[in-house]
Amino acid sequence: MPSVMIVLAAALWGTAIVRHRMKLKQVRESVWAIAVLVMGVVYCLCLLKQVNVPNPVDWITALYEPLCKPIIDWVMEGSSE
Repeated sequence: MPSVMIVLAAALWGTAIVRHRMKLKQVRESVWAIAVLVMGVVYCLCLLKQVNVPNPVDWITALYEPLCKPIIDWVMEGSSE
């Protein structure tokens, strides 16, 4: 149950940021806050339904890998020469 409390706290934090940033019209930070909020809600729903939930770090890695892999490969090729 502590993980549910952490996720709920993250969801509340994301909601607070979204409400604050929308007033200031700063969209970039709001998008990240909405992403945290959505992941927290999905995670809580999965926990409530007792579904096997993968680690959220794996979700983030799966989302960023197609974007970051070409950049990392390019940097690694440049450093080996």
